[in-house]
Amino acid sequence: KTCFRKYAEFKGRACRSEFWWFVLLILLIEVGLYFIYGLSMIPLLVKGQFNASSITGMSLPFTIVMLVFELAFLLPSLAVTTRRLHDRNKSGWGLVIYYVLTLICLVPMALMYTMLDHSEQFNDTITYVLAFVFFILAILLFALAVVLLVWFCQRGTIGPNKYGPDPLEDTYVDVTPQPEA
Repeated sequence: KTCFRKYAEFKGRACRSEFWWFVLLILLIEVGLYFIYGLSMIPLLVKGQFNASSITGMSLPFTIVMLVFELAFLLPSLAVTTRRLHDRNKSGWGLVIYYVLTLICLVPMALMYTMLDHSEQFNDTITYVLAFVFFILAILLFALAVVLLVWFCQRGTIGPNKYGPDPLEDTYVDVTPQPEA
């Protein structure tokens, strides 16, 4: 609910619960969509028409629905993730690095895929170099994903930080002993 009220709000902070409830919502919707897609395949199985062309025919509408879903949730996902990083007193630019690295990983992968179709035009050395580059980029991407996951799981900074007030400020219980009068 909070994420949709702050649909495109990149300023401020998001506590762990706000972030993880939003992740759970997205996950449940995606699982539901895949379940519906799977159910739509049952009539093809029953009729014995389950083949490549029937799957392709069913996949296009599903792909369009998933694309619309992903685009609709892109901005709130980026916003809540940025605010979650802000709660840890980290810049949201770490996400930009992650997504740029993801796109860069796609380049050698796409080139290697192209080489499989036209292997007579490329030599093995180029293929090995691209595979090595992809491997190194994939390791960096994985390491950055682990770092982000750890940050998402850690508690935010207590009290205000440079990105705003603590979203859990009202929920703290003061356990320090008070002097007796």
